[in-house]
Amino acid sequence: MVRQLKNIGTLLLAFSFYMGKAQQETDSIYPRLEKFPVFSMDYFDYPNSDFEIDSGEGQLKMNEFRAAVQIVSSLKKDKTYLFNKLQYSLLSYEADFDINTLNSEKDFHAIEYTLGLIQVLPQRWRLIATATPMLSSDFEESISSDDFLLQATGLAIKRSNEYLEYGFGFTYTTKFGNPLLLPVLKLTYKKNKWSTLISLPSYASQFYDINEKTKIGLKIAVFGNAFNASFREGLYSSDVNRVVYSRITLGPEIQVRLIKDLYFNASSGIRLRNILEVQDSDLSTIGDFDIDNQLFFNVGLKILK
Repeated sequence: MVRQLKNIGTLLLAFSFYMGKAQQETDSIYPRLEKFPVFSMDYFDYPNSDFEIDSGEGQLKMNEFRAAVQIVSSLKKDKTYLFNKLQYSLLSYEADFDINTLNSEKDFHAIEYTLGLIQVLPQRWRLIATATPMLSSDFEESISSDDFLLQATGLAIKRSNEYLEYGFGFTYTTKFGNPLLLPVLKLTYKKNKWSTLISLPSYASQFYDINEKTKIGLKIAVFGNAFNASFREGLYSSDVNRVVYSRITLGPEIQVRLIKDLYFNASSGIRLRNILEVQDSDLSTIGDFDIDNQLFFNVGLKILK
């Protein structure tokens, strides 16, 4: 598994350096408040956490790995842009039960492709529409319609002045186990050495630039995904359709520019509202792991243009 992750990271990193050259040609006619992440790779580690279910309790250790490449290319100069993003995610857990085993080790994979259109409008407005089909599964059985998820987002964003950008819209997603239509609020404010980035309900952060290479801040982020799953042994072997995972992370983060456009980031803090839910073929909950709040550690690399 470690060798596979290294190979994926190397391929995406090399590809992103190529795409970074193209990205420099697609800058907006308005100066951007934040650099664009052409490539990102993050690893999250969570130590052992206690959990409880109706029939017992145990301990659970989890980790996440995510890598993504994205590019914006011009369809019509200064007016219309095409957005492409490819992301791979891996969620792994090791569970120890007091009374039985629910596959003591298991890996879940998600492959996402996002296609979007960005339309620049008068008065410094722009419209953004994206669609993201996802293949999300443990891949222990043949691929079926249950392995596919969908997310679609529509946003209207206004560049208010030199320091402020805000927007609103809606997103439709099935990533949290059931279809959801959620409002989205976005705000980016940057002045002097302070920057505020908000994209509710996904994340919010406040950063301070120590110097040209380093910035520190505080960040809260929400993450979740649903995976088609099969369990041939254990508590829920009879009728398992999906495993749904969600969590909130809160803590300080540091970002350091290493060379040119390559940045290193690290964060730590507390993981909140840790839910691992098992659903049957009717998407009804048949198992709900309420995992204790616990610390987390994250390291990553980014190419920013």
